[in-house]
Parts: sequence; C-alpha cells; structure tokens
Amino acid sequence: DLPEIGHGSFGAVYYARCNLTKEIVAIKKMSYLGKQSEEKWQDILKEI
Repeated sequence: DLPEIGHGSFGAVYYARCNLTKEIVAIKKMSYLGKQSEEKWQDILKEI
C-alpha cells in the first residue's frame, strides 16, 4: 500500500518511489465511474 497524499472528486493521490531513479513521485489514481458524458470526460482529461 502506498501512503495517500490526498483525494478529490476524480480519485486519490499517493506517494511512490521510482525503482529506477529512487526519486519520490506522486501517482494520481483516477476513478472513471459515473463519467459517461463528454463534458465529464473533458474534465478528466484536464486533470492529466
């Protein structure tokens, strides 16, 4: 399990470490449930 930094309407953000560089990074895990409309998909793409 990764330590959670925070979460919001699209999902959660976690601390992680790159195995190759050992750099600490953040990973955003996004939830797509209930995001069927084109407008909602555009909101998700803005988050990436």
